[in-house]
Amino acid sequence: IYDARGDYETALNYLKDSLKIQQEIGDKSGEMTVLHNMAMISRDKEDYEAYLQQEIAAYELAKETTDANGLYRIGWELGTFLCEVGEQEQGLPLLQTSLRIGRQAGFPDVADLEALIKKHTD
Repeated sequence: IYDARGDYETALNYLKDSLKIQQEIGDKSGEMTVLHNMAMISRDKEDYEAYLQQEIAAYELAKETTDANGLYRIGWELGTFLCEVGEQEQGLPLLQTSLRIGRQAGFPDVADLEALIKKHTD
């Protein structure tokens, strides 16, 4: 709600509180989701350093928990960002991993990811 209103600081404060709770109870999946949400707000605020820290941490948790949806979505987001800032060597492998996971899981938007990869490799 606060993010939609543009009240990023309030949204981030609530997410930081939520992150502490997720960490205290040991909910890695919840922690991954909160970090990803924080990363999206940081990106919207154009705080790219915070975005990268949060999104990479979320991706690492997705790997740790073998969360296919998290690996797919977060890898896609992070890979896209890295490619857009000229870091194709780091971004393309994330996009390709997401594509492999998306195909295996049967995610319906795999064609969009294929087109994105093609855009960054042409």
